[in-house]
Amino acid sequence: MRYLCFALISFLIGQSLFAQSPEFRVESIKPSIYVHTSYMLYSGQPFPSNGLVIETKKGVVLVDTPWDTLQTRQLLDWISTNLKRPVLLAIITHAHDDRLAGTELLRRQGTRVICTPLTARLAKAKNHPVPDAILPNDTTLYIGGVRIETYFPGPGHSPDNIVVWLPKQKLLFGGCLVKSVEASGLGNIADADLSEWPATIRRVHERFPKIDLLVPGHQSWKTNDTSIAIPFGHPALQRTINLLDRKGG
Repeated sequence: MRYLCFALISFLIGQSLFAQSPEFRVESIKPSIYVHTSYMLYSGQPFPSNGLVIETKKGVVLVDTPWDTLQTRQLLDWISTNLKRPVLLAIITHAHDDRLAGTELLRRQGTRVICTPLTARLAKAKNHPVPDAILPNDTTLYIGGVRIETYFPGPGHSPDNIVVWLPKQKLLFGGCLVKSVEASGLGNIADADLSEWPATIRRVHERFPKIDLLVPGHQSWKTNDTSIAIPFGHPALQRTINLLDRKGG
């Protein structure tokens, strides 16, 4: 009887937690461009992590995987149902599990998962899945008529963080290097270089001075009002600098 009561209580608690947790989602932000958002508990609360889905004439390119294998499967199911195209490539922006946890599942279904050599070395050291280390720090890919640029501006959130630029859409995926304007802190700084991070953000601004839409690695991209005149060209870049100044970086 005690076991049954305990099992029932555990089930009800589990159901309650599940009901309160946001569900994995995919949202259109530009023609043929989507943000995939997955969740993991952070400080006891569900916390969102963003990546990109880029639809091309030949197939789909992902920027980062969801936060775990289950949500990666949900993403693949969504792409199969809604886009009906193969996932050709996944670009991993740095060696943390919120970026590469779905690597092996993607490989099993035929997707090439790539990263920079530094990201591969760091992933191996952390016992994370290791993508193929074939991506130069700064390179331009042409896939199905879509131009995709990757850029390593320097260390910040991590030693290896790269950003991804879609020039036609003027869309920058800042990843975890760039904080959302709604962020109240810098988040995980276990691998951060606080002293170099501000200079790295400045280089992002210099490289991409006219950003129409910036998607950070976590939280909202929707409150980024580009009409505001600020030193760093985009509110999310400015917010990151402000948080670093507060931290003393």
